[in-house]
Amino acid sequence: MAVQPPAPSTPVQPSAPEDNLWRDVLEEQAKKGNLNIQYVVRKYQETVSEGPLLRLIQDIQQRIDVYHNILEGLKRDGYSAEDIKTRYEGLGLVPTDHLPNPLGSRMAEHALAKLREYGTGLVKLMAGYAKEIKAELRISVNVKFNITVNFALALPSVGFGVQDVGDE
Repeated sequence: MAVQPPAPSTPVQPSAPEDNLWRDVLEEQAKKGNLNIQYVVRKYQETVSEGPLLRLIQDIQQRIDVYHNILEGLKRDGYSAEDIKTRYEGLGLVPTDHLPNPLGSRMAEHALAKLREYGTGLVKLMAGYAKEIKAELRISVNVKFNITVNFALALPSVGFGVQDVGDE
């Protein structure tokens, strides 16, 4: 049974303007083909008062989820590239006129390129800012802390591990 895409007239709730600001900063950097993580970190640190690096990690992970969902939508019966473009732009998940149209193969290539770019950005962020991330988490000196970045089936993700080591 084919899944039917939502009608283009389906009312959608757009993202908050602040979320779109960060979405647009990340998308602009990723569009250049080399996510400048130092620039993005600096922008977040200048404007996000509480936990800028943690917010950046969340926002990159959200971008990864969006593009993964676009790929999944293209694989489902009944969803055309045009349907996906209309839906994701209407929800404010991608900037207007950002996704290629109308070919699904071009949209899939675009989504895969974004996944690579954001995955590399996560690695650069973790490698270059691990101490700062740990400080934002307010990890005690008695706690063992590790960061992992996973690349499974083109779906990069970040994980944090904590372990209380007591009074060693």
